[in-house]
Amino acid sequence: MRMIRVNKTILLNSIIAINVVVIATIGIVFGAGEGQLGNYIIGWGYFKPYTMDSNILAGIMAILVLVYSVRDRHNNGIPRWLIRAYLMGTTCLVLTFLIAATFLAPVKVMSGSNYFTMFSKDMFFFHFLNPLLAVISFLALADGEKLSRMDSVIGMIPTIVYSIIYFVMVVVLKLWNDFYHFTFGGKYYLIPIVVVVIYGTTYTISSLLIRIHNHFAST
Repeated sequence: MRMIRVNKTILLNSIIAINVVVIATIGIVFGAGEGQLGNYIIGWGYFKPYTMDSNILAGIMAILVLVYSVRDRHNNGIPRWLIRAYLMGTTCLVLTFLIAATFLAPVKVMSGSNYFTMFSKDMFFFHFLNPLLAVISFLALADGEKLSRMDSVIGMIPTIVYSIIYFVMVVVLKLWNDFYHFTFGGKYYLIPIVVVVIYGTTYTISSLLIRIHNHFAST
């Protein structure tokens, strides 16, 4: 049973790592597809959106899990610190999917575009496929090593860091446009509500992932 999980982990993380490396490289050189911000995010600008950063983070975690799984496939499994790190990446990817599906895509529709624009081209991988594969892979890491309720906060760390950067760059320094439309056209008084919703959603995602992970870890 453990070898099946290890092989599944190797396969899934290989796909995630390849997706991130290939698509991010193409995006940095040629720009992101219309699914995110249009074909003008080239070079360092590619790292501005949370979507790209979360997928790159998840890609790094996937590579670490892949290397560790291949090297120690007959030993004691993935260490706790790496499972926690993978929790962060997976939580981020699920959040990208939910934001795209429940907020960004409807905004596209209101502006006259197709709902599925947010899941087309490169964003099919970054908004849908990689989040799905990451969740499955995270559950496959459940090999007797449980996580605690406090680990839910660890899953929130990248989102908290990015939100601070986004606030400073958009509201304080005004160096970025509000490309996620979180201020609804400059209505800064809504920011506390947006923060509560996003942080609450992130915590819920992280907690649910841990609960499901622990269920499989105990079976």
